[in-house]
Amino acid sequence: MLLTATYTYKDAQDIRTSLGIQSKNFATIQNFSFECKEITIEVYKRRDNRENFSIDLIDLIKKQERGRIIIYCATQSGYNDLFVTLQPLLPDKSLGVYHGGIGDEQHSKIQIMIGTNTFGMGINSSDIYLVIHCVAPLNMTNLIQEIGRAGCDNNKAKM
Repeated sequence: MLLTATYTYKDAQDIRTSLGIQSKNFATIQNFSFECKEITIEVYKRRDNRENFSIDLIDLIKKQERGRIIIYCATQSGYNDLFVTLQPLLPDKSLGVYHGGIGDEQHSKIQIMIGTNTFGMGINSSDIYLVIHCVAPLNMTNLIQEIGRAGCDNNKAKM
């Protein structure tokens, strides 16, 4: 049995083919409802100046009074740069960058996790209430997957 919250028909067929499963032995169960009343999506115009962009991010972060935050960047160098920029400006917050070597115990202590979309896969943390994208996700599947990290406990969350 394979489970995923987001996939396309093509994704399912690719999985079936790569696993060598005949179509007669392969079934999908789908629910197409993307309604998430607990998630509010807000879109902001990104300022070009790095300093102003950092100020805008800090304002968003400081307005978030509870839970944890995920910040998605396009590249590893992007999330490393953002970490170096934000860490001294948010001394009262525990920041981290996602990489494969981070353990569950260490991950659970981090209030603000910065990473690429690889971080969103398989994360099931109920206390994420703010998801920030520094750049637009590559496709709708990624967007839905990344939005789904927030509000898992049915409390209000923002993206």
